[in-house]
Amino acid sequence: MVFKFQAGMKMYEVVWERDGEKLHVMVLHAADEAGAISRAEETFAEHPEIDFDRNGTTVRARLHKLQPMEVLSSLEQAVLDAIALQVPEVAAALAGQQARVRVTARENTGAGFYTTLDVSHSSPIKGVASPLGDVGATVVGLEHGMGFLLWLRDGHIHKLEGFSYGESTFGIDFERVAFRAVRPRT
Repeated sequence: MVFKFQAGMKMYEVVWERDGEKLHVMVLHAADEAGAISRAEETFAEHPEIDFDRNGTTVRARLHKLQPMEVLSSLEQAVLDAIALQVPEVAAALAGQQARVRVTARENTGAGFYTTLDVSHSSPIKGVASPLGDVGATVVGLEHGMGFLLWLRDGHIHKLEGFSYGESTFGIDFERVAFRAVRPRT
């Protein structure tokens, strides 16, 4: 199942603990705290291999709303969705990591951007070579649009690269830029 981000959703970190010991950490998008817990439980149902032993003493879930820098922008989300469609053999694994991703850095290089991603707490993706994707988008402020690649490190999504076709990207705020037509490049 591919999760679709909707405008207004927030990013939550859900931490399950027993007697002060972390059992599992999940990062995901949801409309509110109840939705975050519900999505996390759905993920456990879909992927029982990541669930934990719930027997014994009380297991508590602690929620933390993440700051905007830690969440994907609309452009980043759309690009990752489009890339997942290009690799159907690992689309579910990509969606699982994408739902738990945390943005740790963004850099506008002047010829595009790099967004550094952290999903180190997710299961690695196996059987694909990096980079993934060959998608493009029409981006406001760029006559020729942009292309995008997704780089993996040790089976985890690590860096999203956006590149222009010879145009300067200085002055473009990629967290808020308007875009359309994210699709495979032709």
